[in-house]
Amino acid sequence: MDQVEHNPFGLSRAGVLMASWGVLIMLAGIIHQWFPPHNSFSFQMDLLPWAIISVLGLAAQAVCQYQHQRLNFIIWVVAVLDGWAFTYYAYFTNFSVIGEIAPVWLFFLGIAYIPTALQIDTRFFYLAGLHFVAAFLFELSARKVITITLLDSYNAIIVAIISGAILIAAAFLSRVERPQGSGVRG
Repeated sequence: MDQVEHNPFGLSRAGVLMASWGVLIMLAGIIHQWFPPHNSFSFQMDLLPWAIISVLGLAAQAVCQYQHQRLNFIIWVVAVLDGWAFTYYAYFTNFSVIGEIAPVWLFFLGIAYIPTALQIDTRFFYLAGLHFVAAFLFELSARKVITITLLDSYNAIIVAIISGAILIAAAFLSRVERPQGSGVRG
């Protein structure tokens, strides 16, 4: 993909959009964690930054992937829609599973990185793995198998940091030398 004009990092258009999406996810986590709404319809306001970022992120992916990696794009759309379906279920149908939102989102995002690894660069498998490990730890903590107070107390910001940082790292993958003979696709 062509380099974006006036880009000091030399990232492709897809890289700039991924990094931007990562930064926006981190900002949404900060807003969600430390600036919650103070009114009666807080559920809707609580979800608004995440909804906006989901739409912006999928729009950015549509710009970068729809023409050349349509299957990858569709899987990302399905992963995000599945995450939102579960979020809706947790917030509006079964509030007792609200603690499951973080691991479910991390799991779906990990799943979405698999076709990216298969179609674009196998190093995305590492990013999928990071999502799965984080989802597993969040799930253990949510089910009280183990107590990880940090995850329980700051789940929104931790999920945002994990997902956002991984997207930013993904944006820079094309800039990192590939090991010779690794079978990595370009």
